[in-house]
Amino acid sequence: MSIVNMEKITWKEIDNLDKDKSVIFVALSPIEEHGPHLPLGTDYISAKDLLKAVIDNLEKQNNAYNYIIHPSFPIGYNECVMNYPGTISFKSETVENIIVDLGESISRSGFKKMVIVNHHLDLGHIKAIENAKDILNKECSLKVLEVASSIIYSRSEKENAKIVKNDLDMKREIHADVRETSFMLFKHPELVKDCYSTLDPIYLDMKEFIKSGGSCWKKYGMEEGYIGSPAKGSKEKGKIQFEGMIKNTVELIFKFIRYGYMPELSKEIKIAMNYMILR
Repeated sequence: MSIVNMEKITWKEIDNLDKDKSVIFVALSPIEEHGPHLPLGTDYISAKDLLKAVIDNLEKQNNAYNYIIHPSFPIGYNECVMNYPGTISFKSETVENIIVDLGESISRSGFKKMVIVNHHLDLGHIKAIENAKDILNKECSLKVLEVASSIIYSRSEKENAKIVKNDLDMKREIHADVRETSFMLFKHPELVKDCYSTLDPIYLDMKEFIKSGGSCWKKYGMEEGYIGSPAKGSKEKGKIQFEGMIKNTVELIFKFIRYGYMPELSKEIKIAMNYMILR
């Protein structure tokens, strides 16, 4: 079996693949502001980096499957940052419809499993993906795994608190923060502006933000477009983070491929998503 770039093969080659031993992969994350120090494509670039690393590891550990890479989508729901220049914002329904259309097309070709590699954890974005997953499962029996929320948002708050280390506190480090800054310093240091090391920590209580009906970070004083402590970022932290992401993602995908395993989102996340009114 092999790694296949979908845009480089013919329909006959797709038709001849063993669909029970083939999985479609697609990276999906938006173009949006990431503070004064990170590029607009931080989420999109990170999703593509993770997809490549994960598939390379999957193929090395188990080459009994075809890993089919669909071209990436630079899209996402991101209302909270849509008022910053450079942010490209899609409606929740648009994100949902694109995933459904993609999934229906893949299903018509005979595929049974699809993995979305996403690096954007906005709850509105995740809600759109979850809605699309439900539709595809019911209407065409396509199983869809979205890896980021399945790993991070399936844990309870108490479980997340146990794994806070290396300044990677999910409750305080939220956007263009120590995590994303470290990731980019490790993978793409040439894209990180030197000013990251001078940025003061800025925090926002996301629970209260969502409960109050907040939709724009700028209105809550996040003028620079980051939430967290990017100055704490380092190449070393980025390496640890990336290696952990690869390990956790590969383990989850193997469970999905072999057993159809898909973690449920935590109760706290489901409650938070129910508060949201999406545009």
